[in-house]
Parts: sequence; structure tokens; C-alpha cells
Amino acid sequence: MTDTYTLHIVQVECIEAQETDGDELYITLDDRMIWQARPFTLHHHPSTDRQLKAVHFAGSRRLTRDGWISETDTPVQQLVIPDLSGTHTLRLWDHDVLTSDDLLGENPVALTDAGRGTIQVVFTRDGARYHLSYRVETG
Repeated sequence: MTDTYTLHIVQVECIEAQETDGDELYITLDDRMIWQARPFTLHHHPSTDRQLKAVHFAGSRRLTRDGWISETDTPVQQLVIPDLSGTHTLRLWDHDVLTSDDLLGENPVALTDAGRGTIQVVFTRDGARYHLSYRVETG
């Protein structure tokens, strides 16, 4: 039996943005940034070309004000992190220029999550509400 696993980030979706013009999101695994939304912001009701409601990493597409857009020229980064062991912490952040970044939520990830299918966690801090989906596979 293997004691390593692969983490697949499936999707992040904005249910309620913290900032009125959208959140400058990024995701960390422990202290390492694994994804950032720039140049986009995430917002619950996208109204500009720079705002997204969701990013589906596994499907390489973004949910815009005009619906789901497949990114063929500049694909959405696949978020697959192999060869993990032990427990790690996924964190969702909002980048702030003038103050420290806001931690919107965190969730532990471990081998015990393998076989549970797609796991959805809800992050609700500092007035924001996000859904983050991931799955864990052995090996």
C-alpha cells in the first residue's frame, strides 16, 4: 500500500466576493502558492471582462459574465500536485495591496481523503464565501 497521494484541485467558485470590485484570489498549499487569479478577480456577479465567477481547473475553463469559456489559447492551469504524504493545508487568500492579505479559509488534505470522490469545502471568512472542490488519489 502506498503512503503518497496526488491532489487535484477541481474548481473554485465565488458565492459572495469580499470586495465590491472582486477578490484577487490565490491558493496556497502549506506556504507555497500553487495558483493565482491574476489578471482576473473573482466576483459573484461578473460584470467586466476581468471578473470571473468560477475557474474549473480540471476542465480548463472559466465562468465569465457570458458563461463558460474554454481557454484554448491560454489554458487554465491544471492544478495537480503529485507525491504528497502526510497532512497539508489548502488555503484560499485575497491579495491586498495596502494591508496584509486576507485568509478566506483553510482545509487540511491527507491520504485519508482518497476514494471520497470530489470534496467540496466552503470558505466563509471576512465577508467572503467560496466553494473549493478537490479530490485525492493514491499514488
